[in-house]
Amino acid sequence: TYEFPKSSVVPAAKMELKAEQDSYDNNVFIVKVEHLASPERLNPPKSVYVVWAETEGSGVVNLGKLQTEAGDKAELRTMTPFAVTEVFITAENEALIRVPAGIEIGRVAVD
Repeated sequence: TYEFPKSSVVPAAKMELKAEQDSYDNNVFIVKVEHLASPERLNPPKSVYVVWAETEGSGVVNLGKLQTEAGDKAELRTMTPFAVTEVFITAENEALIRVPAGIEIGRVAVD
């Protein structure tokens, strides 16, 4: 389990990453965030939070969008076959993009 550093963009947010491997050697990630401001409230406003993986040899990979659960909580459960060195979250205008272009709200190294 990894804790993201406190974000200057969403300072009240508590962000956590759980990482493990499945039986096929895929990296399984669970990102949980509490007290997350709606992306529409950011300056400039955005529409979605996207989770990314920095990988060895494959560059940056979009892992998916954070799904809002209740109120100010969000979660993403996902997996990737790539060797991941960092996971980070950005606020974006759309979820299905290949390259991060929005505001980075947190980043954590994965070992």
